Amino acid sequence: MHVRPRSAFRPLLLALLVVLAASSAGCVANMAEFKDLVGQGRKAVDPVARASSNRTDVLVGEPVRFAATGSADPLGRPLALAWSFGDGATGVGDAVTHRYLRAGTFVATLEATNPDGRIARDAVEVRVAPGNRAPVAGTLLAPDRVVAGEPATFEAVGFTDPDRDALSYRWSFGAGDRTALLVDATVTHTFAKPGLHLVEVAAFDPALRNATAQRVVPVDLVATFPGEARLAEAAPTHAAPFAPGATALVARLAFDANLGLHNLSLSVKDGTGAPVAVARAAVAPGDQGPVEVTLALEAAALASAAPGEWTFTVDRASGLAVPYTLRLEARYGVLPAGLM
Repeated sequence: MHVRPRSAFRPLLLALLVVLAASSAGCVANMAEFKDLVGQGRKAVDPVARASSNRTDVLVGEPVRFAATGSADPLGRPLALAWSFGDGATGVGDAVTHRYLRAGTFVATLEATNPDGRIARDAVEVRVAPGNRAPVAGTLLAPDRVVAGEPATFEAVGFTDPDRDALSYRWSFGAGDRTALLVDATVTHTFAKPGLHLVEVAAFDPALRNATAQRVVPVDLVATFPGEARLAEAAPTHAAPFAPGATALVARLAFDANLGLHNLSLSVKDGTGAPVAVARAAVAPGDQGPVEVTLALEAAALASAAPGEWTFTVDRASGLAVPYTLRLEARYGVLPAGLM
């Protein structure tokens, strides 16, 4: 008997005929099904998701690093990795960092999606404690008037700590002049020179987190110089420091006239030695008793003069020896442009 060899393509041809017949009946939906029918395709497989974190107990605001290490597709294909951190925030990638801004227990979920659209999920729980919160700033209170050379008391009021921790205070009075940490919210300080001084207070909790308040404090000058102008001696000169921001200067020179024989004048020079103003007493012959020479300068005149060491010279116009008292008072309060 003669047997004809069977063609190697016959099974494939038969399968194709079956597929075509099934397709015409609406049974073959896609190419993947066709491949399965002809024995050349593959079954869809699920990916594997593995979620982990470097920390599961943290404080509010501390970073948590999440990783998808171990997540894979059995066929070696790439995965799309998406994170949901449980607080409304999301992320993508195999390694992400997130900070929780409120306390609580959160479940961070990883979704691993393969090219077939099949999804695997894994989750990790993170517990977030409130931790330490910074103090809340209050107000820095200063006296109504501060005078150079005289003690002044400052107070920090309204500073609070959300965690109810005890606060300590550090005061700064400019130019590196600051206190150590103090338990008391009040402090007394004496400014050596007049002018506009930036005062700051910082309230610290035990973890040294802090809140600050500051204000510019005008420090006035009040000074009294007794003296005597004598015949054949150089005119007495008195010096006082002046800073930008003075709103007014009043200098009063007081002495006793003796039948008109005593007469004095007052001249003022700024920090560069330039003349600022001159005031003279008007004592008529026969006058006697107290005499006062007043020299007053307002903000405009003071702003045009140079700051620094100002000099006040008492000139004797007549009389052998004339005792006097020179009183200076400078007020501050205008913040010059560019100072702050």
